Amino acid sequence: MDLDDLDDLDEIIDCIDEIELNNDIEPNNYQATIEKLYENLHILNVVSGYKQRVLQEKHHKDLFDLNFAY
Repeated sequence: MDLDDLDDLDEIIDCIDEIELNNDIEPNNYQATIEKLYENLHILNVVSGYKQRVLQEKHHKDLFDLNFAY
């Protein structure tokens, strides 16, 4: 997705904040638990990086709008 084409960055940020992780921990199955935790960590890394890009784009857009307001 090209961040230049985003109309509603706040909506995207809200969607990112609502991502749910796989928390089905299996008792006595450490391998499955570790795999799920690793998967969650990967999801969090990807999502946080994308959220950071969206927040930066929103900040730049807000500054751009402020410059034209004056």
